[in-house]
Formats: sequence, structure tokens, C-alpha cells
Amino acid sequence: MVWHEIIAVGEFFVGVIIALALYANTRKLFPLMYEISVLFYIFTVAYVIEEFNLSKDMTVIILAVSAVIMILLGFYLSRQIQQITSRTRR
Repeated sequence: MVWHEIIAVGEFFVGVIIALALYANTRKLFPLMYEISVLFYIFTVAYVIEEFNLSKDMTVIILAVSAVIMILLGFYLSRQIQQITSRTRR
């Protein structure tokens, strides 16, 4: 069954509508980039689960590990951005 292709097309169209609505309301690019990164994350996880025929336990482990990686990456990047902005404000 190729459920990830059907879900991916649906997510893409929903993502495009959300991205256009965010851009139309804010006229800023960062919400659009945030939406694109979330879609890529969903596509990647769905592809890995489908291609490797993972069991339910392995699916949960993949999701948990990727969530921890994203959280740690977010903390790291937020600190880097804070350091850069504090240097430029001086």
C-alpha cells in the first residue's frame, strides 16, 4: 500500500494553503519557512516508515528519536541566535 504518497499529496496541498494564508497575513518569510520545514519532517518520517516496513514499536522509536533531535537542535540554534543578536546590539 502506498499510503504515504496519498498522505503526502494531501499534506502538500494543505501546507500550501496554510503557507499562503500565513504569508498573506504577515508578509514575512519565516512562518513560510517554518511550515516548509514541518512538511519536510512529516514527509521524511513517513517515507522511512513506509520504505523499511517498520513495526509499531520501531515507528514510535523513530518518532521519539527524531523529536529529541529536533528539540536539541532548536535549543542549540536559539542560543546561537541569541549570542549573535547580543553581539550586534552592542
